[in-house]
Amino acid sequence: MARAIALRAAAWLSAIMLCGWLGLPGDHLAMAQGVAPAPGQPMWINQPPMFQVGPNGAVNLDQPVMMPNTAYQGGPPMMYGPVPSDAGCAAQPYPATGATPYPAQAYPAPSAWVVPAQPVQQYPAAVMQPPAVVQPPLVVQPPPQPFTWTLFGEALWLHPTGVDMAHAQQQMLGVPFGLIGVADPSYDIGFRVGGEVQFAPDAAVFGSYAFFEENTISTVVAPVGGEVGSLVHHPGAGITTSAGPVDAIYDLEFQLGDLAYRQFLALDQLRRVSVFAGGRFGRLEQRFFQTGVFAGAIPGTIETSTNIEFTGGGPMAGFDAERMISASRFSVYGRALAAAITGQFDAHYRLFNATTVATLAEVFWEDDRIVPMLDYELGLAWTSPQGTFRFSAGYLASHWFNAVTTPVFVDAVQADNYVDVSDTISFDGLVGRAEVRW
Repeated sequence: MARAIALRAAAWLSAIMLCGWLGLPGDHLAMAQGVAPAPGQPMWINQPPMFQVGPNGAVNLDQPVMMPNTAYQGGPPMMYGPVPSDAGCAAQPYPATGATPYPAQAYPAPSAWVVPAQPVQQYPAAVMQPPAVVQPPLVVQPPPQPFTWTLFGEALWLHPTGVDMAHAQQQMLGVPFGLIGVADPSYDIGFRVGGEVQFAPDAAVFGSYAFFEENTISTVVAPVGGEVGSLVHHPGAGITTSAGPVDAIYDLEFQLGDLAYRQFLALDQLRRVSVFAGGRFGRLEQRFFQTGVFAGAIPGTIETSTNIEFTGGGPMAGFDAERMISASRFSVYGRALAAAITGQFDAHYRLFNATTVATLAEVFWEDDRIVPMLDYELGLAWTSPQGTFRFSAGYLASHWFNAVTTPVFVDAVQADNYVDVSDTISFDGLVGRAEVRW
């Protein structure tokens, strides 16, 4: 029996080798095992056939790696019959024994099968992919704006008005006869300096300090055959006229400090409009002095002096606008502000005989006031192409309302009446400004 099995194995091996030499295709080799490929049936994949020896000694071709066939549901074992005649040589009788081939044997189905590829069912993208996590929108904050700095200086060429002090007159035999000596302040130079920082596209803060002082001198000489009478002496001092001259010095001074927040309403290449609000500090000083040799009950060198000081502070608000002229670098501008400064007027009057070193009259008076202020300016400006430099010139006016001035105070002293001691001081003139921005 063993001999027969060995002979049959040798015969099968010879047949297979001959088929390989003849170059028969793989499906014929498969059919040599009695297996015809069909739809849904096992198929060889990716590897050449391998020899396997069955329990009866028959040599079969088998595939070592196969995938299960889902169509196989444990049915009867597949029968492997004799090699069909179209295999070329597998059906020849064994030459060694002359015996016919073994009848078809039943072998168990291979443990692994190949299943033809099935089309993949397509699902919507929303089913195939996991649900997307909705992220909140990313808010990209713009980079912080760099600060824009501005430094400026102004030259003020102002003229005080409303404070002219008439102090003496030419007389003849005790009656007015000739000129009136008036200490009339004229134009004088002042300045204002400050700076501004723009910390946001539409917001800035600025501060400034202004100073102005004006001094004037007035001299009155006696007319031919006449004399000079004073207009500032108290009538109760018993002082008469002077042979002249009578001299007077009049000094006015103010200081202003502003600090405010600015909000831009429009800011582009053609216009610049803003409103601002903040605080203002103000100080106003008026000093008057007259001297001359006068006759009277106690003749001598008579000196009359007044000193009025005001210091206060309060809120202020205003607007600023500038508009470019066509495509040039020139522009027109205007600004205005209103303020209400609360403070106190301290006024002092003294009539003194320097010859006898005697005080003939003296008054100290204080009064609390709210001094409204109104400033406005209009002019023309030029800005450099890069906007670094700006130069402007215009007209400026500043008004101090409800103020105590030297003329009204002297009138109150002479009349011994301090009711409605109020006047308006104005400063107006030209202003030139130079500023640098970066």
